[in-house]
Amino acid sequence: MDHIDYKILSILHDNARITISEMSRMIAMSQPAVTERLRKLEEQGVITGYRAEISPSKLGKYTTAFVLFKSNNCKEFEVFVEASPEIVDFYRTSGEYNYLLK
Repeated sequence: MDHIDYKILSILHDNARITISEMSRMIAMSQPAVTERLRKLEEQGVITGYRAEISPSKLGKYTTAFVLFKSNNCKEFEVFVEASPEIVDFYRTSGEYNYLLK
């Protein structure tokens, strides 16, 4: 990765819906060159997806909770978490608790 790749990532971080033509103007590169760089970043796993930011309050969700959880059966718990739409993020932790849930 070079400085142009980092610039592309910065632009996408600010606005993932930007067009290739807008991005090419911003970094002074041709559209095919930008498209090729994006393709390579995706293939390398640097870019893993494009997502919309959702406003929880607009959906009537005004509270965010973080929960520490301890489980003796991590695989089974991970299956449960993946199937629970209320849990939007979870992380393995070290120490007394196995997981941090959001």
